[in-house]
Amino acid sequence: MHTAFLILIIVVLSASLLFGLIIWSQTIKFQKKAAAAKERQEEYLRLLRLQKEEEKAAAAAQAAEEGVQPEEETAKAE
Repeated sequence: MHTAFLILIIVVLSASLLFGLIIWSQTIKFQKKAAAAKERQEEYLRLLRLQKEEEKAAAAAQAAEEGVQPEEETAKAE
């Protein structure tokens, strides 16, 4: 009876260690994927910022050609 109980304890301990290793490996994989996704997000946000700045510059240039003050300068003047 003691032998069967020790075998049961060893099996449960081994299964726990195996599940722990599986969870650990999956955590590392998830961490790598999350870091890559964050990098893509930062690149996308940087691209959006650049596009917005270009649009503002184009609008300011067009307003200057037409002789109209851009909205930001009008707000500052008031």
